Amino acid sequence: MAMMPVTPLRSLALAIALATSLVGCVLLVSPKSFGEHCRFDGEETPCGQCIRTRCEADVDGCCRDGSCDGTLTALETCAAGDVGKCDAVASLRASAEAPKAGLGRCLDERCRNECSAPSARSKTKCAFSSFGQGQTCSCTLSSTPNDVTCGEDALPQAICCAAEGWPADGLRCSCKAPSCGPSNDGCRCLLTDGASEGDTCSAKTCCARNDVCACSSLACLAGERSVASCGRAELACGPGLVRVASCAVAAP
Repeated sequence: MAMMPVTPLRSLALAIALATSLVGCVLLVSPKSFGEHCRFDGEETPCGQCIRTRCEADVDGCCRDGSCDGTLTALETCAAGDVGKCDAVASLRASAEAPKAGLGRCLDERCRNECSAPSARSKTKCAFSSFGQGQTCSCTLSSTPNDVTCGEDALPQAICCAAEGWPADGLRCSCKAPSCGPSNDGCRCLLTDGASEGDTCSAKTCCARNDVCACSSLACLAGERSVASCGRAELACGPGLVRVASCAVAAP
């Protein structure tokens, strides 16, 4: 079979419709398809290389969906250096359309540093955890800050804790997710950078102290407080940390 000519991204929907009508042919992944993966303009830039390397599956998924035509065009403009377009694509992480949400989430969580210019509105560089499914993040002071939002308003299930003296060079602030799961003698909740196992935990006796709350058949120890059950409301920051509303710090 003769190879199909490469067509512009804005013709994505038409190309996909044509590809799916050819019985027995491999699905055309992208109008800029070379091999098995979608290709896009700007892949050679640091931002484009990050997207190509870390978000390949999400780019491919968007290429298979005709409704992503405009999103892929914005992605190319982002890769070429338009930070505003990068922000627009990242904001799609909240989209009800799964292909767009996947691409937006990946860019936001895994390529923000490479795709964002230094911000004049912030003092911090923040990033989402690779394993937190968009629910955990951390920030440091930086000479190349970004506008990534990292705080309890944006992540209402998280708890944000900063080192004493924050914000200052060498210190870190993190918003972590409460995670509740089984333990050897009951269950417990703690703050984690990863994905949450559950929201609550209960048993005969529940005891909370700092960033850990545990339930079992045993009485609370000295320094622990007795609670009805464990969850976000019973957790606090760990020793040496203070709770803050947001880890992102605005520039003066």
